[in-house]
Amino acid sequence: MLSNRSHHPRPVASFRRIARAGSLAILGLLLTWSCSASGQEVAVLQKPASEVAAVAPNNIAGPGQVSVAMRTGGIGRYVPNRWSMVTGKITNASPNLAPSLIVVTPLGSEGLQFARRVDVPPGLSFETAWPVLVHKLSPQGLVEFQYLHFPSGEDDGLIRLGKNEREIPSFSGLSQKDARPLCGIMIDSTSEPADESATQAMIATMHFVSEGNIRVVSINARDLRAGTECLDGLDQLAITDPELQKYPEACECIRMWVQRGGRLLLAMEGTGSEVAEAILGDCLPFTVVGETTANAVTLELNPEYTKNQYPVRSVDREFPEPIRYLRVQPGAGEVIWTVDGWPVAMRADMGNGTVLVTSISSDVFIQTTEWHGEGSPSHELIASTRRMHEALFSKRNPPLIPERAAAASAAELIGYEIPSRSVAFWLLLILPVGLLVGGVALQRKSLGERLIFVVPVLSLLAAAPAAWIGFQIRSVAPMTVIETAVVQSSPGMTNAVEEGFATAFLPSPAELKVSSNTGAVMDVLQDSTISDYRRLIWRSASEVSWVNLKQPAGLRTYKTRAIVRRQQSLRAIATFDEKGLRGQLQANGQIPSVALLAGVNRENLAVSLDESGEFRCEASDSLARGQFFRTSLLSDDQLFQSKLMRQVFVLPAKDRTEAFPSVPSLVYWDTSESKQLQFEDSTVRRQRSVLTVQPLELTPPDVGVPITIPPQLLSYRSAATVTGGFSSIFNNLKREWIPFESAAETLLEFQIPPVCLPFDVESAELELLIRAGSREVKVFSGPYENLQQVSLLQSPLGTQSITLPIDLIKSECRNGKVFVQFNISDLGDSMKASELSGEQDDSWQIERVLLSLKGRRSP
Repeated sequence: MLSNRSHHPRPVASFRRIARAGSLAILGLLLTWSCSASGQEVAVLQKPASEVAAVAPNNIAGPGQVSVAMRTGGIGRYVPNRWSMVTGKITNASPNLAPSLIVVTPLGSEGLQFARRVDVPPGLSFETAWPVLVHKLSPQGLVEFQYLHFPSGEDDGLIRLGKNEREIPSFSGLSQKDARPLCGIMIDSTSEPADESATQAMIATMHFVSEGNIRVVSINARDLRAGTECLDGLDQLAITDPELQKYPEACECIRMWVQRGGRLLLAMEGTGSEVAEAILGDCLPFTVVGETTANAVTLELNPEYTKNQYPVRSVDREFPEPIRYLRVQPGAGEVIWTVDGWPVAMRADMGNGTVLVTSISSDVFIQTTEWHGEGSPSHELIASTRRMHEALFSKRNPPLIPERAAAASAAELIGYEIPSRSVAFWLLLILPVGLLVGGVALQRKSLGERLIFVVPVLSLLAAAPAAWIGFQIRSVAPMTVIETAVVQSSPGMTNAVEEGFATAFLPSPAELKVSSNTGAVMDVLQDSTISDYRRLIWRSASEVSWVNLKQPAGLRTYKTRAIVRRQQSLRAIATFDEKGLRGQLQANGQIPSVALLAGVNRENLAVSLDESGEFRCEASDSLARGQFFRTSLLSDDQLFQSKLMRQVFVLPAKDRTEAFPSVPSLVYWDTSESKQLQFEDSTVRRQRSVLTVQPLELTPPDVGVPITIPPQLLSYRSAATVTGGFSSIFNNLKREWIPFESAAETLLEFQIPPVCLPFDVESAELELLIRAGSREVKVFSGPYENLQQVSLLQSPLGTQSITLPIDLIKSECRNGKVFVQFNISDLGDSMKASELSGEQDDSWQIERVLLSLKGRRSP
C-alpha cells in the first residue's frame, strides 16, 4: 500500500518512483486484476474500497467509461516562466454525467500543478484548454508533462494507468533551445501566397536583426482562447488573416496580450479594415477613404524625425506587378511612412503594448539580398525602418510599479520589516566586541579571572536586541493582504488588463485559501523548500482556486493578473477653455476623489474633480516633481500611494525605453471594494489599491473663444538646429535632462495640440528651472530659420520667468510649433577646477521647462 500523499504528481521523477514502487510481482497481480475487471485502465488502490465507493454515486459515470487524451494547446510552444496552454479531450461513453479532474504537472515544476475540473454530459466528447506555467526545458528543447485523471471529479487517491502502461501517462511539447520568447504570425490562408510570404519575410528579417534567427511560429485563430495566458509565450505577433473577426475569443486574446506588453504587427492591406477595427478599438481610429494600386511608389518618412538618426528621408520602390495599398486617414497615433501623403505605416500604444499598422503590401519595406545559407534571411529591411523595428522588437516595458517597491511599501504599511544584512552583521558583532573590550579592561586591572562571569552577562546582552527585533516582527500584525495593481485603459475598450502584486503577511505558517470568480490568478513561483504539491484548479474560464498553497510565517509577495470587465468603456474627454482644461470622466459611476493629469514631459497637473465626474485643471495647478497631491499633510494611505507613484513618475526605469505616459492621461487610485481575489479566512485584513491610467481624449475648442494651454499639454523634444547640430542634453525617449559640463546649445520644438490648430497666440510665458552658476545663458525664439534672442541670464540658479514676444512666434504657432533655443556658455578659465583645488562640480543642468500659451483657435 502506497502512502496517501504519493498520488500527488509533484516532480516528474516522483511519479516514476510511485509507479515502480513495491514488488514487481504484486504490481503485476494488481494490473492483471484491474485489466480483467475493466479492460481499459489500471487502478492502483490507495484508499479503502468503502471510501472510494462513497465518492462514486450510481448516477455518475464509472472509471472505466471515461477516457482522457492530452496534447499541447494554444500556440503549441512553451517558454520558461511564461504561461501557455494544454488541451484535454474527455470522452464519456456512459449514459451518466462524468465529472472529471485532470491534473497536469510540468517537468521540474517543484510541486506546482495545473488542473481542470469539468462535467461531461453522457455520450459526448468534450475538449477543453487551460493554462500551465513551465519553468524547465529538457536539453532537446522539449517540455514533458505528466497528468492524472480522477473520474469522480475529486482527488480520490487513485492513480489510474491505461492498458499496458507502467508509468504515469505523459505528453511533450516543443520549445526553443535558447528558451527565448517567441515571434509568431497568424497566417492568412485565403489570399494570395505572395502577400502572406511578404509579411512573414518582413517579421522574420526583423527577428533576425534582434535575435539572430528567423524562426517564426505559425498560429491559427481557432486555437486561441480568451484570456491573458494563451499568447504569453510571444513577444511579437504579425496578423494577415482576414477572417480573424469571426473568432471573437481570438480577438479578445490578442487585445489582452497587447495590453500586457505584446508587440503587434497588423497588415491591414491583407486583413481588411474590419479586423483592424475589431482589434484596435479607439486606440487608432481611422477612416478608409479608398484603395489603389501602383507599380512604383515613393515612401516618405515622417518629417518630424531627426536627420541625424534617419538620414534617408525617402525611398523609391518599383515592382513588376502592381501592389495594393489603402488610403487611410488616422485619427490618432504616430505616422511613420506615407505614400502620396497617405499614411502607410502607423504606430499606436495599447495599454502597455504597441501596435504597428501597415496599409500597404509588406514588399515595400523589404528587399531581396544575397542568401547566406540556412538560418539567414533572404531579405533585408529598407533604409530608415528603425522606428518600425523599435515598435515591434524593443524590450517589453517593466511594470510601472516594480515588485520590490510594492513589497517594501506593503511591508511598511503592515508594520513588518525584514531586517537587512547590516542589522544581522551588527548583532553578530556585539558579543565579540564586548568580549574584546571587557577582556582588555579586565586584563589591565589584573582581573582576568572574572571573565568567566562576564561572558554569560555579555551573551545575554548580545541576545536581547535580536530577541526584541524578532518579537517585533512576529507580533506586529494579524494575517494581512495588501494588493497593489495597475490598469492601463485603452480608449473604446470595455475590458482591460489588471496586473500587480499581492503581499501576504502570516504571523504563523498557514495555508492560503485563494480563489476567484473573475478569472484572476495569483502566480506562485517555484520553491525548492516546499516539498508538497500546490495545485491551481480551473473550474471554468472565470472560476479558479489554489489548493494546498502553504506559506511560512512572514511576508511573501505574489504576482497577480486579472481582466477588468466593464459594461461601458472608460473615457476621459476634455477640451480647452479660458482657464485651462475642462472635461468629463466617464467611469461607470466609480468616480475617484483625487486625480492628476500626467503630461508627456514628466510634468503633472492637479485635477479638481467633482462627484459627477466633471474635472478641471489650470496652469497654476502644476505639481512639483515628486508631488502628487495638493496638500502637504498626507494620510497613511496617501503616503503609501505617493511612494508607489514615485516609482512611476520620478525614479527612472533602466529597462523602460520610453517615458511614461506616452500620451496625456488622467491618473487616479481606485480604492473601491471590488475584489478580484477571495480569501476564505474571514479574519484576514485587506487593502486594495488600483492605479488607473486613462488616456485623455481631446476635442477641439470653439473657434474664436479664448483658451489657455497648460504646460503639461505642450509636449516638446530636442530638435536639430539650422546648422545641423543636435544636442544630447535632453533625452527625447526618456524625457530627461542630462547634466553637462562644457558649453552647449539645445533647440526645443514645442508641439501645440492638433485640436487647437490653427492657433492664434496672444501670450506665451516660459518658466525655466536651471542650475548654471558662473555661466551665461542666452534664450532664443522665433521662426526655425531666424531665431532671435529674447533673454540673457547671468549665472542663473532656480526658476527664471521669460515672456516670449508674440510677433516672433505667431507664424510658427499657426503651424502648431514653438521653437525655443538655449545657449549655455562655458566656464571662465578662472572658475574651472584645477588639479590642486580638490573636487568641484562644474556641471550645469536644465531641470524643468514649462511653456504656457494663451490664444484662440481660428477658423
